[in-house]
Formats: sequence, C-alpha cells, structure tokens
Amino acid sequence: MDFKSFIDQAAGTVGVPANDAGSAASGLLGLIQDQVGSGDASALMKALPGASDFLGAAKDNSSGGGMMGSLMGAAGGLLGGKAGSALSVLSIFKNANMDTSQAGSFVGLFMDFVTKNAGGDLTSSILEQIPDLKKLMP
Repeated sequence: MDFKSFIDQAAGTVGVPANDAGSAASGLLGLIQDQVGSGDASALMKALPGASDFLGAAKDNSSGGGMMGSLMGAAGGLLGGKAGSALSVLSIFKNANMDTSQAGSFVGLFMDFVTKNAGGDLTSSILEQIPDLKKLMP
C-alpha cells in the first residue's frame, strides 16, 4: 500500500476527511524527521512508498498551520524535550481537526503502517524517541 492509499484508508477508519488525515500524516512525518535520529528518519522515508513525495507536496501547499499551530510549534521549540514533543503532537492533531480519540486511532493506524513497511524495530525506535505518540495509541 502506498502512502496516499494509507491516508484514504485511515481517513475512512477514523472518520475524518482525507485532507485532515493527510494533514495529520504530514505532521507526523515532519515530527518524526525533527525528533528522531537522521538514520531512523531516512529509513522511514525510504520504507514508506510515496511518503517523500507526499511530504514535499504537503509542505509546498501548506499555509503554515494557522495561528494556533504556529504558537504551539513555537512553544514546543522553546520548551524542548518532552514538553516540546507533547505540544508538537497536540498541534498536529489540532491542525488536522481531530479530537483525542481520533488522534489516538490515527497514530495507531500510522504506526501499524510503519511496522508493515519498515519493520517493528524502526517502529519501536520511533516510539522510544517520541513517547508522546505511544501515549496516544489505543
């Protein structure tokens, strides 16, 4: 399954429009690239068919995530560490118009997709480096 197909399937499962699921997926990819080691980030992008193209298109079409996303991103950057990560995760799903239960379901689906394409070791490594993602998972 390619990345676009994953987004369409996840949108249907979580009950959100595909553009909101796409926003959440691009936010997660960006967060992972920012928060994990470069080796893991590179391995993830190579393992997810179409993810690089999708992320590039999402960045080109982005309007910056709105005022709330900008504020949360800035606060996350200032706080750093776990607090910064938690705010970044919250910002992703707020910008994607998802509530906490939808966010948890989406993260679970996303990490299952990662596991199927990249393997459990990479998934575990990502979740260790961004523990706030694991906290959201059902």
